[in-house]
Amino acid sequence: MLLRNRLILTFLVIALIPTLTVSFIASYTASTTIENEVFAKLTAVRDTKKAQINSYFAERKGDIAVLSSTIKNTLDFQSSQSLIASAHDSHEYFQQFIDVYGYYDIFLIDNNGEVFYSVTKEADYQTNLLNGQYQSSGLGQLFHQVNQSNQFGMVDFSRYAPSNNEPASFIALPLNNGDGTFVTLALQLSIEKIN
Repeated sequence: MLLRNRLILTFLVIALIPTLTVSFIASYTASTTIENEVFAKLTAVRDTKKAQINSYFAERKGDIAVLSSTIKNTLDFQSSQSLIASAHDSHEYFQQFIDVYGYYDIFLIDNNGEVFYSVTKEADYQTNLLNGQYQSSGLGQLFHQVNQSNQFGMVDFSRYAPSNNEPASFIALPLNNGDGTFVTLALQLSIEKIN
């Protein structure tokens, strides 16, 4: 009987070792396969989101180009006063533009850094971005960047004090009507569209 029990125990151990080995290998393979599938799905989602973000910013660049053409054709660039007056006369158009395209605000800034037009007229309206309190804000940094490069520019999202310290990003484009009058057009992007 003692030999019989030993033989049964030996056969059980011999039978269990391959079964446990196969089970471990199958479990490891399944775990690796699932992990690879999840990683592939996450990579696909990341690539899709990246494409959507790139598309979003390409559309914003197109929006500001179209708006700049409209501004060049509708605003009166003969003098600073006529420019300011014509910008305020176009307020309804600008308001409709930000409502339709989902922007937070539109800014017109002269080459001295003065914000002479804003749709929402928050605390940054009629301030100077070269030496005023918002010179180090996202809008101030972008104004410096665009004035130096004389081309389209953008800054990343950061808290913006005039807009209740909410995250905001800005894009800007310098305008030159051909007679030496330079104006910077800036659009404030809301983080809601990105979210």
